Amino acid sequence: YQVADTEYMEAVSLAEAFKASVAKLPDADKLTLAYQTDVENLATVYNGLTSYQQSYIDSDTLATFVKLDGTMKSLVFDNALSQIPSADELTLENKEAVEALRKNYDSLTTTEKTYISKNSYDQLTALEAKIAELEKKAE
Repeated sequence: YQVADTEYMEAVSLAEAFKASVAKLPDADKLTLAYQTDVENLATVYNGLTSYQQSYIDSDTLATFVKLDGTMKSLVFDNALSQIPSADELTLENKEAVEALRKNYDSLTTTEKTYISKNSYDQLTALEAKIAELEKKAE
């Protein structure tokens, strides 16, 4: 029984620490890129927990964290998108940045993708279409 007690105490302690860390962050609608490291560190911590340990994180804390994580991924995506010229001004020199943005999007889970606005996604597809057009002209 001692082993189970230690495992239980550790799980409860980790869940409480996780909850406290989530509580220190602003609400998702007030989140900025300044909190990127904090949110990414929390994701690393959460993903490093066993399913048993994760089970001690209450549903409200988990829902808040999922929203913060998705919002942050959206902010990172939109920031990267803003660094790329518009489709009208795009050149083949921007191809790698556009490909990196697509790779970023494709690496998101289905839930995380719901945080990316339709407008941002449409901008990405427009950039990809423009790159394809520029490549055809370059042939």
